[in-house]
Amino acid sequence: MQDRHLEESTIRTYRPLFNELTNFCDKTGIQYLCKIDLDHGRKFRHGWKTAANTSAKRLERLRAFFRFCEENKWIDENPVAKLKAPKINTPPTLPFNQDQIRAILKGCDEFWGSNKKPGGQNAKRLKAFVLLLRFSGLRISDAVQLSDEKIQGNKIFLYTQKTSVQVYVPIPGREVSVWLLFLE
Repeated sequence: MQDRHLEESTIRTYRPLFNELTNFCDKTGIQYLCKIDLDHGRKFRHGWKTAANTSAKRLERLRAFFRFCEENKWIDENPVAKLKAPKINTPPTLPFNQDQIRAILKGCDEFWGSNKKPGGQNAKRLKAFVLLLRFSGLRISDAVQLSDEKIQGNKIFLYTQKTSVQVYVPIPGREVSVWLLFLE
């Protein structure tokens, strides 16, 4: 994986899976990859005590690993290719309603800063941060890293690392001063 210059975060997602697979093979007496079959794959997956979303991602990584092994002729066929992904029932994520937004903003105003009083400079920054997230739809990571040079007029320009594309997010004109307050 390191030869492909993958991000460390990508490599980190595979390590626990490889460690678990190694432990599973040790416990079941499997010494060679070619001895792992579909039944072993099912038993290995059965040991996962994770939510459906996490299990689906792990299965995706496991399939990719064995596909790599198959493509390199280390094994004849992918033993986990036929494993079914878990059923995922994800309830829709609904936006906050107006009462919830008011309560969040009120909580920001009541935030205690280092002066042990509510409503200080940290409370204003927190409120600006919440408003930035609310009106821009930015990811938290993008909002935290936002700098004033990324704001041009009523647009925020971002470079998305995942897709390697520069994008812009329009922001309401009346809110620009709030963003700038946050950036101070």
